[in-house]
Amino acid sequence: MGVTTQGFGQEGYVLPEQQQLPKPPPEGENFAVGVPYFLPFATPYRDSWEVFRDDPVSIRQLIAMRRRDGQARALYRLLTKPLLASLKNADVVPIQGTLGGTEEAQFCKDLLFAPPQMGGMTHSFSRFIKQALLALFNGFSAWELIYWVPKLGPNAGKITLREVDWRPSETLTFLLDGQGKFNGFRQRTFFQGRTIDVKIPRETAIYYAHEEAERPFYGVSMFESAYYHYDKKEKLYYIAHLAAQRAAVGLRIGTMVPNAPASDKDHFIQALAQLGLAQYIAVPSADWTVQTLNEAAARFDFLGLINHHNSQMSKSVLAQWFDNEQGGGQGDSTLVDFGKQEDTTYYLMLEGILEEITELINVHIFPRFVDWNFGSHRYPTFKFSPLTQEQKAAVQDTFDKLAAAGMQANVTPEFMLDLEQQMAVNFGFDIDYDKIKRDRERLGAVNLRADEELREIEATQGTDAMVDRYKQQQRNQRRRYHNTSRKRYAAIALEKNLRLAAERLAERKLAERDAQAAAAPKKPAASASAPSPEAETAALTPTGSNG
Repeated sequence: MGVTTQGFGQEGYVLPEQQQLPKPPPEGENFAVGVPYFLPFATPYRDSWEVFRDDPVSIRQLIAMRRRDGQARALYRLLTKPLLASLKNADVVPIQGTLGGTEEAQFCKDLLFAPPQMGGMTHSFSRFIKQALLALFNGFSAWELIYWVPKLGPNAGKITLREVDWRPSETLTFLLDGQGKFNGFRQRTFFQGRTIDVKIPRETAIYYAHEEAERPFYGVSMFESAYYHYDKKEKLYYIAHLAAQRAAVGLRIGTMVPNAPASDKDHFIQALAQLGLAQYIAVPSADWTVQTLNEAAARFDFLGLINHHNSQMSKSVLAQWFDNEQGGGQGDSTLVDFGKQEDTTYYLMLEGILEEITELINVHIFPRFVDWNFGSHRYPTFKFSPLTQEQKAAVQDTFDKLAAAGMQANVTPEFMLDLEQQMAVNFGFDIDYDKIKRDRERLGAVNLRADEELREIEATQGTDAMVDRYKQQQRNQRRRYHNTSRKRYAAIALEKNLRLAAERLAERKLAERDAQAAAAPKKPAASASAPSPEAETAALTPTGSNG
């Protein structure tokens, strides 16, 4: 490639022709020059390199926030409960695009879901998913795989999983090989009065990290940014309680006599400190006085600032899907709003998390067992049930609340009818909503004519006549409703009475038949001996003959 001068101050480049890249030579295969991470701090540990942690917020601090703060707990449940619900119809299916694989898929399904008595895991699969979802709070979750060969069950004689045993994240550090690849964990903890310092090798270690692209191996907690607001909220609560105490009890000022004994001073100071709880104090003489300085209640809006930090915690975790308010004071009460169009992206986020957990199972768990037991390389696929079922459940919950609210619900009749129609489709009810809509349109036309009649009467005959006509219209409407309901109830009652009458008639017929069968004489058993000549003659004589 050369440089050409095309004029004063102008330079250009001769570009090479587009051509196909040459194939890599054999020595260029499986060869890398650079490294994938910026990890300046690492120390050798056995045959690996241990990566130090640089958590801006430690896992123990995050755990304390989850257990103490109601806002953090509520946000965590909003994230995890829909994901756990997707386990309801989870399945393992053969890989698409290849023949066979049914046996491998059934083996892997039994590997995950079979009970321990049939050779399955000692811990349930749902427990494994719950532990995986802790990565959303802790940054990552890690397990040690424990193998065995069961003697009972559908997988008897095969190498299967005994446990996917969870290892607490706060006790682990990641180990890397010389190329910066995952090489297991180092676990340091205390267990049953002894110190544990072991290496979990790569062959039996798996992990799931949230946002690992942002932070290698250790991941990023979804609640890391929320911890700042939690910390400020805790301090605000403490200050607000001090302000409430000062406003309720007041500041106590005690006066002692000069040259009082040291013991009297100590007792007086102690009683003065406990005055708010004891509500009384004994003094040696009238010269010892106690004065309460009552202060006005603080005007600072502690609750507004606490609500602001609650709002910011929600925004830092779930962005604009929840908590529409800006974090003010009195009006900042919105936590969840399922009525927004943006909630579709919320479900997409949940589906993305499920895809990551699915990849962990399909890539890092299933292949090794298929290779060990079948050697067919037909690796099955684990699938969660689609989250659309949870959307239907949310719609059903909305329908239940609106149906319970009745006419007090602040929604339009059209919304209620469309919601009812959607629920009928979900449940498979065969209801003619076109007829219902036509009836409503006809009723609306009747009401419109009634309103026009009332306006005409008010204009020509006055308000009193209009009120009388309105009352008459209401009575006529109630009468029509009762007549219609009476006819409908009568039809239902007739159908039920006919069905009951048919059932009772059938029962009576069956009882009469059983009674006749019981009362009928039993026929004597036929004799096995030869009949006598007289009997043969009588049998051959025609009926009605005199002999």
